[in-house]
Amino acid sequence: MDITANDIARIRESIGISRKKFAQQLKVSTGSVNNWERNQTLPSNPRVISKLQTLKRQHSLSPSPRIEAETAAPQKRALTEEVDRMKTILEGYEGLSPIGQQFVREFISTQTTN
Repeated sequence: MDITANDIARIRESIGISRKKFAQQLKVSTGSVNNWERNQTLPSNPRVISKLQTLKRQHSLSPSPRIEAETAAPQKRALTEEVDRMKTILEGYEGLSPIGQQFVREFISTQTTN
């Protein structure tokens, strides 16, 4: 059973404790819990992973849209930055045929409407 950033935040919130207290119970730093919940890193210690898996089973939680949105935000931001970078490259490209230019315009409009 994998443990995700979303799982870690939902477990802690269902228990109703702060990140600091959760970190103390897991014998890790508060910064580690913070990083896990923000999907910047995930636990690698087998003892911690085992404890989190046990807690996940015990709490069998339903998804939290707020947490899912927070963990998806960095991915969405990275995708938006990549699309912006591609737009800059494609819009500045000289030498495209009229069909190529139309393709670029359509591509850009589909990326900005999603």
